[in-house]
Amino acid sequence: MQRYLFGKKPLLDQISIDKSEIKIVYFKKNNKQLIDILRKNKINYKITNVNFFLKFNGNTHGGEDVITFLNDAKVISFDKFLLYAKQLKKSIILILDSIQNPHNFGAIIRSAEIFCVDAIICKNNMQVKVNDYVKKTSLGADERINIFYVNNLSNAIRKLKEVGYWIYASAIDNKANFVSKTKFDNKTALIVGNENIGISKLLKDNSDMLVKIKMYGKTQSLNVSVAAGIILYEIKKQHSS
Repeated sequence: MQRYLFGKKPLLDQISIDKSEIKIVYFKKNNKQLIDILRKNKINYKITNVNFFLKFNGNTHGGEDVITFLNDAKVISFDKFLLYAKQLKKSIILILDSIQNPHNFGAIIRSAEIFCVDAIICKNNMQVKVNDYVKKTSLGADERINIFYVNNLSNAIRKLKEVGYWIYASAIDNKANFVSKTKFDNKTALIVGNENIGISKLLKDNSDMLVKIKMYGKTQSLNVSVAAGIILYEIKKQHSS
């Protein structure tokens, strides 16, 4: 599967993280500053025309003039990942129940990578896939985090419990505990739900605890990507203390 990043910032981030992953960089115009950086880091590059960029979802990237191609990914299965996860002392897993907006998905991936989530688990159906728009929104974070698609989220939750994870579901519910008052387990799996209907009843029933963010204004709910970021921050803060 072809892996690539859009924009200069994700390229510079990748150089800082691991430049050996970079195969080649394409850009539209003769950019001396960028060329100097690439030459200094011994990274292959090519100056090309706008038609090359239009192959990637037409004008989706509005103004982006850098595409970085990465080496082929080392793909592992969800079951193989579980063998690794079983050994972890502290871990965060994010489970997505039918996220359908690509901007939300990209923003969630970005937050998940920032707060060191070990994996994102999604359904095969009723879930937006990692497309070019998602890649752009995530600023390259999709290439630095495990994303697994499974047929059955309830089955995935059962497997996570078997290797020591405690399951928390984000829900606007009278029975939910406030995130700020919740003691998250060292091995936490967080479920966030669909933009309109939230988390399915079945997944709530399979969770160990419901959690919610305290609202201070009159608006009843947060965007799912914002809510995910807030809760992941709290989990990571507790794991780091």
